[in-house]
Amino acid sequence: MLFKGDTRALAYRPHITGRLRGISFMTLAELERWPLERDWGQRRKLELAQHLTRYTVLPVSRELCCKWAEVSFAAKRKGRPIQTADAWIAASALYYQIPLITNNRGDYSVVDGLVPLSATTVRADYVLFSGGCGVSWRRLDIQAYAGASSDRGP
Repeated sequence: MLFKGDTRALAYRPHITGRLRGISFMTLAELERWPLERDWGQRRKLELAQHLTRYTVLPVSRELCCKWAEVSFAAKRKGRPIQTADAWIAASALYYQIPLITNNRGDYSVVDGLVPLSATTVRADYVLFSGGCGVSWRRLDIQAYAGASSDRGP
């Protein structure tokens, strides 16, 4: 949302102001795919690369892989399979014990223990931004980054 100046980002400002911001490695991979799919020019690619430097990429580990397996299996067992990318993002939030900012709450509703933040939720010290498969880049800068400011970044 921030990258595109989406006005919905304002609702999340209380969650990110003065906070550490992270993205799952999966979110980063999805975002790196967008310029390829949309044949972005060099200038736009550089703007995205610069914007992404504002976020910590949470590393993958064997333990995180186990958490992904748990999330994915639990959703399937409930009869509501979760997309692979969404399962990685949810697993990251659960493994690192941090809330998730997303405009796609429905994508994560099957995940027990996940804390999705909304405009009315209490602030957290660290937040994870989702990648959200299938969500339009035009609608969601990096899929739920909040706080549209004059520099168009968090």
